[in-house]
Amino acid sequence: MAPRLSFSPSTISTLTAQILSALLTHPPSSPRFPSLPLPLPLPSPLLHSLLSSPSLSPLLSLRLYLHLSTLPSPLSSHSLSIFSSFLLPSLPLLLSPPPPFPLTLSSFRSLFSLYLHSPPSLSPPFPPLSLLKSMQFAFKIKPDSFCYNAVIRLSEPDESLSLYREMIKQKISPNVITYVSLVKSLAKIGEVKSARELISEMSLYNCKPNVVVYTSFLGGLCKFGDLDSAIEILRKMEGNLGRECEPNIVTYTCLMKCLIENSRFDEALNVLDRMVKRGVKLNRVFVRTVLKGFCIGERADEVERMIGELMLKDPMEIYDLFRGLCEKRRL
Repeated sequence: MAPRLSFSPSTISTLTAQILSALLTHPPSSPRFPSLPLPLPLPSPLLHSLLSSPSLSPLLSLRLYLHLSTLPSPLSSHSLSIFSSFLLPSLPLLLSPPPPFPLTLSSFRSLFSLYLHSPPSLSPPFPPLSLLKSMQFAFKIKPDSFCYNAVIRLSEPDESLSLYREMIKQKISPNVITYVSLVKSLAKIGEVKSARELISEMSLYNCKPNVVVYTSFLGGLCKFGDLDSAIEILRKMEGNLGRECEPNIVTYTCLMKCLIENSRFDEALNVLDRMVKRGVKLNRVFVRTVLKGFCIGERADEVERMIGELMLKDPMEIYDLFRGLCEKRRL
């Protein structure tokens, strides 16, 4: 991972002026800026300074974003979130009429990335489905699985299923990411049968169910509140679904959290015992989730037993976590 760059306010100001000068003097017919004096990775204060400048129009901001998207050093999630806040509200105006520089499949993939990283509070006037349609009909560019996956992930279950069928009709092969989004989306509204049918369809498109797909299924069921079905999915994952579907620490954490939140402590302890017997390696998130939940539930005897078992795995880490929880909860 590249080290974060730190600049003083005066350096930020100087760099902003230099970059703006290069942007404003570059011919408008191309989104690329070969000689742009950019420090990479791009520091957030510099990005804020650039995008907040009155000299930088929304169209120029779009050109800058598309240029950065082509560089070997990828934009961080935080930088994508900043760009999304500046660009998505203006996107309808930026794309109609079409900008003076060519947009490619790669350009649209970059635009869909903005939706995936947009702040929850942002409600862009141009929803991702509209961008998908504009891409197909106004710009005559065929979307790929990345574009469809982005819209499916951000859509309601019924719309997601329609997009999935449309994707297949256009001979765009779904992948595991497609099914992860669809299965979780359907499970969250209790459509267990539809989710199972989708998992069964995966082999038709050279996709193989794995732990990520089934954990998404389980997670969706937990959000819907169908804990019995979630426990049944875990049993199947532990059973004969195959090695690639064996539950991992993310699977167990998801189910344990939901069981504890619903005061189903005995079942949570049963799941914990099975997990330990299977030799699943613990991590900090799991330990925090379990101990915090059981402390709130005031099951002191179970907490004591768990501490003993968990401390055998990594005594100092578990001790520090438990001490922090005790101090916070005053147990």
